[in-house]
Amino acid sequence: MKTALHEQRREHNARIKILYFAQLRDLIGGRLCEQVRIPDKTSVQDLLSMIAKNNPGINPLMRSISVSVNYRIVSKDRLLNNGDEVALLPPIAGG
Repeated sequence: MKTALHEQRREHNARIKILYFAQLRDLIGGRLCEQVRIPDKTSVQDLLSMIAKNNPGINPLMRSISVSVNYRIVSKDRLLNNGDEVALLPPIAGG
């Protein structure tokens, strides 16, 4: 018989690495990176929502963040897989 705890563990079997750059790093407390477990079928947008919920200070930047998965810029509907490296890239000003 499977318990609720067993089911929960099965659902969170993907482990990813998140990298934070520039002002995003400052807004989440100075961490350069972290490893997290996510549920299967988590999209980039889902991950961004989870991060914003835990770090409300980054909400003003969320709409303009670019996301790279395994060194390639991706759309926010891309599904994440076990072992992915996700880089959150804030907007860059310049000229």
